[in-house]
This record gives sequence, C-alpha cells and structure tokens, in this order.
Amino acid sequence: MKKKLLTAAIAAAMIAPLAVQADGSGPTVYGKLHVSTDHVDYDETARGDYWQVESRASRLGVKGSEDLGGGLKAIYKMEFEVDIADESGADNFTSRNQYVGLAGNWGTFLLGRHDTPYKVMTGKDMFSDTIADWNKLGFTGGAKGIVEDKRADNAIMYISPSFNGLTMSALVSPGEDNTDDGIDDFYTSLGAKYANGPLYLAAAWEETEFDGDDGANPANDDETRWRVYGSYKIGDFKLGAMYQDTESENNLKDVDAQAWQVQGTYSMGSNVLKVAYQDGEIEDDRAAAVAGGYDAPEYDAWVAALEHHFSKRTYAYALYTQSDTNDDAQNAASRASGSEDWDAFSLGLVHKF
Repeated sequence: MKKKLLTAAIAAAMIAPLAVQADGSGPTVYGKLHVSTDHVDYDETARGDYWQVESRASRLGVKGSEDLGGGLKAIYKMEFEVDIADESGADNFTSRNQYVGLAGNWGTFLLGRHDTPYKVMTGKDMFSDTIADWNKLGFTGGAKGIVEDKRADNAIMYISPSFNGLTMSALVSPGEDNTDDGIDDFYTSLGAKYANGPLYLAAAWEETEFDGDDGANPANDDETRWRVYGSYKIGDFKLGAMYQDTESENNLKDVDAQAWQVQGTYSMGSNVLKVAYQDGEIEDDRAAAVAGGYDAPEYDAWVAALEHHFSKRTYAYALYTQSDTNDDAQNAASRASGSEDWDAFSLGLVHKF
C-alpha cells in the first residue's frame, strides 16, 4: 500500500504541472526512457553467461524557473530515476538531481542534491548509462569500477557565468553526524571547463573526508581524486581523451588507482559510430606484504557501438564491449570487487520527451 501511495504521489506531482503549461508558463515535465537487452559472458565458469533486460537510468523530472526581477530568477528541479524493466518495490523511484536555487548574471547557486563539478565538467563519457559506462568498465561487468562520477547529497553548489568560454564550479557537502558511522564528514569538489567552438577542455578535483577513526574501517578511507578531459571536433569526427588519478589517504589502505580512456565518434547522416579504449590499474603497496604476495589488478577494455537516430528524440544502438584483466590478480584488499575477463553485447532503445 505504501509503495502504491508513493507511486501515485510522484505521478501526480509530475502530471499536475501539465495543466499549468497549457498557458505557456510554469514548470516543464521531461523524461528519458532507456532500456537495453544484453548478453554478458564471464570467463569464470561460476558466473558463466546470461541474458538480461535492463532499464538504464530511465528518468522522469520536472524543472522550471520564476523571474524575480532585476535579472534574478529562482530555479528548481526534481528528477527521479524510474526502473521501467523490473518490479523494484520501494526502489522503483530513486532520486537524481533535485534542488532549488537562484541564478543571475553573477552565476548560479544551488541547494539540494546534484552531480558534482567533477562529474559535470569532466564526465564526458560517450557510453554513459550503457553497459559500457566508463564507471563500470574493468574488473567486473556492471559493477563499480575505478573511474568514479558522483552525485552529492546535502550539496551547496556554485556555478560561475561563462567568461569567454571559461566556466568554474564548486561544491561542498557538509557531514550531518559527529559519530564514526561512515557518513561523509566533508565532501569537496572543484571543476573548470573551457568551451570554444570545436574545442573542449576540463579539469576537476575532489576530496572525500570521513568522520572518525577510519583505521577501524578501511573501506572509509579519506580519498582524493583528480581528472582531466579534452575533446576536439573536426567535421564529422570527434576525438576525446580522459585521465583520472585516485589516491587513498590512509596508510592502512595505501592504494593509488589510475585510469585513462581515448574515444572517438564519426557521424554519418542519421548514424553515429562510437569507439573507445580504456585502461586502468590499482597500485596496492601492500601486495608484497601479504603472505605469498599478489599482483595488484589492472585491466584494459574497449567498446564499439553504432547508433541509428530515427529522430532528435529517439535512437537505437548496438554495442559490444570487452574487458581483460591480469589473470593472477588478487584484489581482496583493494578497491575493486572482482577480477575476471568479460564481454557483453547490448541492444538498446532510447526515447526522450
């Protein structure tokens, strides 16, 4: 009953503004439906291969603004991820970017939940939300990898206006508890981008600090990361590259991870060909200290996809990706959650409204 009431309340909140939109004012209702059918094959016999149908970050949202005069306006957004492929109980609706803020010629100020500047400025993944999302490439298919893009809770965020193509952004997320319970004590993210015609350059840095004695829980080590991204468009071609470095600050878990990706697209009328190659490794200084020693994990992965755009709002794609890891890697003490070769074939359909 509670789940039905929650679903009905969210649906009503999304549909009600349509009546206001009829006179050309009020909020905008929007969404994206993205579903794929995938065949995933693991080399390890325990997992084998299987087919799946996945809703991939399908979403429903409402956004808008109010003119406050003097060049100032109020802005807002409430966006939910909706699993349209499975019956997921209370998790069928989960929050995405949700905020209220003010915007003017001085920039934009937001309070709520939002993608970090690190993600916004440098997270230009051409396979975002697919099975080959750069966050998921690597040690286990579909699991969190060593490339990270985050959405921050309790966000206080500022976005500058553009200065001849240069835009900067900062976000802090203060902790809300003083006990050692794994809640972020403080979260900071900074980013800058430069966009000028076919050229795009961006750099970002962020830090997560956990409350209390992290030595009691190595999974909660303080962590810093930085990333750079650049792309250039030449006619129907677009080339891009990303590099990320992540470092744990606690000696108990002395882990440093790096990953990089090169990518390219070629547009042919209503078709787009996309390719990418990604490489990552975890430098675990404790490897030699473990009895018998072990090799820290590293992987390389590649992706190729063809998109066909039926319209500006609807397209289909076929995608293939493969990831290989070092066979003798043991990573129980590292950040990765598995180490095995895998590949996947995916057919997807996307519609935006």
